[in-house]
Amino acid sequence: MANGYNYAASGISGAGTGASTGAAFGPYGAAIGGGVGLIAGLFGAAAEEEDKERRREILDKLSQDLDISYNEIEQAFGEFYRNYQPGGTQQDAIDAASKIRNFDQVFGQRLEEYGLNDPENLKFSYDKTVEDFINPYMGNVIDASNAKVQHSAAGAGLGRSTGAARAIAENTAREYDKLYNTALSQYNTDRAQAYTEFQGYLDNANKIVDTLTRNDQWGIEQQKQLGDDFLNWQAQIAENKAGMAQDKINTKTQIGLAKAGI
Repeated sequence: MANGYNYAASGISGAGTGASTGAAFGPYGAAIGGGVGLIAGLFGAAAEEEDKERRREILDKLSQDLDISYNEIEQAFGEFYRNYQPGGTQQDAIDAASKIRNFDQVFGQRLEEYGLNDPENLKFSYDKTVEDFINPYMGNVIDASNAKVQHSAAGAGLGRSTGAARAIAENTAREYDKLYNTALSQYNTDRAQAYTEFQGYLDNANKIVDTLTRNDQWGIEQQKQLGDDFLNWQAQIAENKAGMAQDKINTKTQIGLAKAGI
């Protein structure tokens, strides 16, 4: 202590001051720490000086050097930030926020594009019937078959008897059933194929929308990270500048108190 002023208590008299102050600015604080360390050295010299006038001169010089040192530190600091930029930009932060806000709208547009937003489009519809597969010449086929039956009946001496009529009626029923069953089988096959194709369309559309949506989410996350890097970088700059300004004020205050105590 010199002339009633506790330099040690000021927090700027020790040799470690520069290192601790620089560390407060993260990996960019070497220049800051070095400058403050020099200031701390002058403060220590003033504390050791017994002559009041000489001590006052040292403190005056310290006050002048303080401004010079901090100006140099600010210049070095600004140069560093100009030459070393984060990967992201402010536009990344803006774009990511916009995409997040509009995500539901974009997703809805995708659903509409692939017809997945209308419940009616998600229902399977099939407008054909068995009759659409009936042989258009069914009557001719049955008539030809009945002609054969009638010819056989005539050969058997039945002619146009009741027995011949019954044989023709039975043949007609058999031929119709055979043709109808063929049409029914074709109908079932075609309907099953149509349903498979419809289900395939839905599955494929869902996969496309899901893939595009996941790609959107990934892209937004990547852009958000870039935006966060930029915002964190800006916050670090502001924090460091504020810390440096506060440190300068504190040092000025300690110099003033030291001069007042002489």
